[in-house]
Amino acid sequence: MFQQAAAHNQTVLTLASGILRTIGLKQLASIQIKQRRYQEAIPPLQEAIARDPQVLELHQLLGACHRALGNAQKAEEEFALESALRREQAPPWSR
Repeated sequence: MFQQAAAHNQTVLTLASGILRTIGLKQLASIQIKQRRYQEAIPPLQEAIARDPQVLELHQLLGACHRALGNAQKAEEEFALESALRREQAPPWSR
């Protein structure tokens, strides 16, 4: 019983640390974007997306970085992903 509880606690801690890492990466990128350090914001956003690709705001921020840097095609790709995820995540009654 104790081993099961310990294993469960470890799973919870692992999930929590992953979530906190994603949040931290998003916050770091947001600060860099506010400082107009768009190129520096891209790697943390890419890592956050790799960890949790379903977060709409991450794609929106990455698209904004690419747009600010003049990378129109990459920006459009991220905005298209964000739009597709938004439709996918919308409640059934609003589709």
